[in-house]
Amino acid sequence: ELQDDVTEDMLGQEDVSVHVTWLNKTSGNRYETAYDEHVDVGSILCHVFLRELDETTLELTPKSLARVQRSLARSKARLAGGEGRDGLLDEEEEEDNERPPAPLTSSSRGRKRHAEGDERPSRGGAGRSGAAKPKKLSKREAAMHIPPKRATVDASKYEDSEVFGTQSFATFSGDVVSANREVVRAVLTKNVALLKTLTTKPKVYAELSAFNSQRSPDIKHSALHYAVDNDDLASAALLLQADEKVNKQHLAAMPDVALPAHSTGQHTSRFSDYNRRAINASRGGKEGNNALLEDTSSTPMQNLEHFWRSPGATVEMLTLLYPTGEWTKDYGMGANVCRAARCGNFRLVRKVVETLEQNGGWGFNALHHQVLADGPDVSGGGEDTPLLPPFRAVSAIKQASQTRLRPLHLAAINPNTKYLEALWAVAGDEFGAVKDDQGYEPAHYAASCEAPEPMIFLMEHRCNLFARTKTRLTPLMCALEAGREATALALLKFVATPGESGGGGQEVVDKLVRERGPGGKQAVHFAASHGCAQVLEYLLTECSDAADVNASSGGTTKATPLVLAAQQGHLECVRVLLAHGARVDLGDKLKKTPLMLAVKNGHTRVAAMLINAGANLNAYDSSENSVAHYAASYGWTSSLQLLCDAGAELWSQNSWGFVPLACALLKQRRACAELILAQVSGDAQRKFLDFRDRQGRTMLFLQCQHSR
Repeated sequence: ELQDDVTEDMLGQEDVSVHVTWLNKTSGNRYETAYDEHVDVGSILCHVFLRELDETTLELTPKSLARVQRSLARSKARLAGGEGRDGLLDEEEEEDNERPPAPLTSSSRGRKRHAEGDERPSRGGAGRSGAAKPKKLSKREAAMHIPPKRATVDASKYEDSEVFGTQSFATFSGDVVSANREVVRAVLTKNVALLKTLTTKPKVYAELSAFNSQRSPDIKHSALHYAVDNDDLASAALLLQADEKVNKQHLAAMPDVALPAHSTGQHTSRFSDYNRRAINASRGGKEGNNALLEDTSSTPMQNLEHFWRSPGATVEMLTLLYPTGEWTKDYGMGANVCRAARCGNFRLVRKVVETLEQNGGWGFNALHHQVLADGPDVSGGGEDTPLLPPFRAVSAIKQASQTRLRPLHLAAINPNTKYLEALWAVAGDEFGAVKDDQGYEPAHYAASCEAPEPMIFLMEHRCNLFARTKTRLTPLMCALEAGREATALALLKFVATPGESGGGGQEVVDKLVRERGPGGKQAVHFAASHGCAQVLEYLLTECSDAADVNASSGGTTKATPLVLAAQQGHLECVRVLLAHGARVDLGDKLKKTPLMLAVKNGHTRVAAMLINAGANLNAYDSSENSVAHYAASYGWTSSLQLLCDAGAELWSQNSWGFVPLACALLKQRRACAELILAQVSGDAQRKFLDFRDRQGRTMLFLQCQHSR
């Protein structure tokens, strides 16, 4: 039985493997499903009709059985050099004349025919529905359809050269976006010499438009963000100096994008037929060219806001970003302290809270920062020094101004659990589930701690692992968002342990794994999106009944774990998901496959792994944007070179009539355009340059329309 992912084009190829389900013979002409397998399409001799008796039992019709026997006889004769073309024609005519059997649930008239052995279907509605004819493609659909293409590449030859390459800086001849990525590459590869050249030499930074451009459309990190995450003080200092001293007028202007975008229109009640919505682009089913323009309007996150959300932010980086200490006067300082605490950065929180408490602001008391100490000072021989000065229960739950952050919350992010134990002994039984202003309990804060011990302590004291924040986050989701794999694994293993020493057994952990958070995401989606490969392996191995490798998230994206992992470039997570049977071409709501999102964000190594796993090189989304459209439009030459080497289709049009070459040229991605043109020459090259979109506009017209 052919599976749903087998297309008619695959049956016409010689070197393709198709997905089938084998059937075991039980008695007579009856069969039952056995197992799935991939077989060569050349091993298929003919098609047969089977009558479905129930969910697992099928019955072979007599005519189909006779056809199978004739096909086997003719195949043996051909192998032996016997029967030739005439017998083959008879077989094909017999195949075309047979109709599918009537279903057993048809009318009484149909049941009577079945009892008499008549193979003709019933004329009633049920009989007609049993033989659904394949939908005939329109001329436009047939012209736009791209045959599937699968290949194998040498993955070791490809790398994400735009952001992780070790090549020297070269001129980009007006490709401003590619030049901006050099700043990110210099920080990620810790090439301080290259970064110094980019930020201090006028002839070099004249090719850049900004020093804080984000890495890719879906990874909204700038060079300074990565410097903060890695505590790279030298790179951060160069970037801050360039941002302060370089005259912005000496930088290059962002290129004018001539690729037309699509507006959903503006509703008005005064005119009946004026500015009506563009239905195809506004109903959530299509994006059109807008899917290729996400890098033209997006802006990176504010540098200082990212600092408070980074687990790697340090006090030294804080001093560099705020040299005069003006952060103490920031009106949103209370919220910033909570952001740092929720990612487990207890050292930064300790210094900030201590400074704010000494200045007498924000409602912090001494216990807020004392519970974040590494341990009592015993250098002078004071082994009997108390861990904390005497305090009352009310001090352990003292609320900070605006945020309701309490010492009990902060004690949960300290890897030294003695402070948490001391506060719990005084106030834990009554206030163990106390919340801050966003609904975070001590268990949520402990989940983001850099060590699993606070989480283990709270689980042993029966904290609520199903508690939700205002944004629907559970402690497990908080641990995965913060990248705390050790804590997440400790939590899952504790809950999976039955009896009084554990959290309830496999039934409870399955329920925890099935819980959905923001955007309808489950634990498997959080692990794939944040690069937690070990947790992903555990979920798919030990919680396979609850964690579906192909589960779709909720919200507006309907993304699978493989889609999220490929989008963020987590190579190890992609490897784990593929090893556990993830469907490599299963896309999101807009039919964007993992391969599309990988090349869209420049993850060439991930793309190579997906291609070797059988990803369709010619897949296209709901707007007929192909894989090559995404690679060319966003200017990733390494990904586009991979597609060229693998034999992907480079000249298909999307729903608005644009080919990848036109998208690259209209967005001024010169290197990608030259790479595509290098694949053809002569008349073929002129043919594709003489391009017209759905409205009849040429590339020259579109460029002149946007010229200054």
